[in-house]
Amino acid sequence: MTSNRVYRTKAVVLKQMPIGETNRIITFYTRTAGKVAAVARGIRRPGSKFGGSLEILNHVQTSISRGRSLDNVNECVVIDSFKNLREDLTAIAEGIYIAELVDTFGEDKSPNTRLFDILLETLSNLDSLDHREFWILWFEFRLLHVSGFLPEFVNCVECRNPLERSDHTFDPVAGGILCPSCVDTYGTDQSWIVSVYSLSLLRFFQRSLSTTLSSREASSYSANLTEIKTFLRTYMRYIAERDLKSTGFLDLVRFKEN
Repeated sequence: MTSNRVYRTKAVVLKQMPIGETNRIITFYTRTAGKVAAVARGIRRPGSKFGGSLEILNHVQTSISRGRSLDNVNECVVIDSFKNLREDLTAIAEGIYIAELVDTFGEDKSPNTRLFDILLETLSNLDSLDHREFWILWFEFRLLHVSGFLPEFVNCVECRNPLERSDHTFDPVAGGILCPSCVDTYGTDQSWIVSVYSLSLLRFFQRSLSTTLSSREASSYSANLTEIKTFLRTYMRYIAERDLKSTGFLDLVRFKEN
C-alpha cells in the first residue's frame, strides 16, 4: 500500500458486521492492499450515500482513508454485482463460501494480486450458473497454490519418486501423497486414501495452474466430483484449523436443490 492517507482500490466485499446503530465494518479483499476492514459510517440510515454498493460479493471501486484503529470507507462504486448469481440461492451460498475462504486465507493489508484475480474469475464463472461445483473446486485448488499450501500430487512427498497410476495415501501432515514404501514410515493417523480418479483430476489442476480453463474443460470434469470435493474441504479445514461457517449453509441449500 502507498503511504497516502486516502487510497483508491478495486475490491470485492467479503462480509459486513454491524457496529453501533448506523455503521458497519466492511471487510474487503482489495487488489492493491490485500484484506482490509473499514467502517462505512451511516450505511444503515435511509438514503445512505453507499446505497447497495457494499453488498457482499460486489466488485467495487472504493476510496478508503486510514484511521487509528480502523480505516473508513469514503466512496464506493459498483463495477459488477454478479446479478445472475444473486438470483439463485445455491449460487449465493457458493459465493459466500468463496468469500469466507478468501477471508480465511487472505492476509491483512498484504496484497496478493493472483488471489484477487482468481476470486474475480470465480465469481464471474459462478455468475454464468454453469458447472459451478467444478469452478469452486478449481478455485480451492488455486487458492491453496497462491497461499503456499498446495500439496504434492505427482511425486511422493518424502522420497520424491514418481507415483504410479493407482490409489494412494494422502497425509496432510507430510504435505502430500505418500508412495506405498513411505506410508509405514511417514504416514499418520490423519492420512486417507485418494482414488486414482481423484488424483488424475488433482494432477490435471496442477498442470493447468498457468492456464485459464474454459467451459469445455469444466464440462469434461463435472461428473463424479464428490470425492475431490471432500478431499479439498478436509484439507482446507486442516490448514485453517477450523470448520468454515458457510459450509453448513452451502450443504443445506445444495441438498434441497437436489
